[in-house]
Amino acid sequence: MQLSDPTLFGAITDHLPVGIAVVRAPGGELLYGNATLEALFAGLDVAAVVRGEGAIFQAKNRPGAAYPASEMPLALVVREKTETAVD
Repeated sequence: MQLSDPTLFGAITDHLPVGIAVVRAPGGELLYGNATLEALFAGLDVAAVVRGEGAIFQAKNRPGAAYPASEMPLALVVREKTETAVD
């Protein structure tokens, strides 16, 4: 079985309770977003979020300080050109 089949990939990831995004760097073009991601970012320009532009919501880090848009996971991935995982 190959997970390169987009239909199979979507069938698996659409049932996960986490948002999954596949984004083309460096421009931030959203190539794939699962159902949870679509629900989280409904009505928002995901490419702008990836570039760290605009406030999407007031996120806070573990100590409670404001979480800047430029440090959101998608923005980090595009800027650093690597994968990331943020709690």
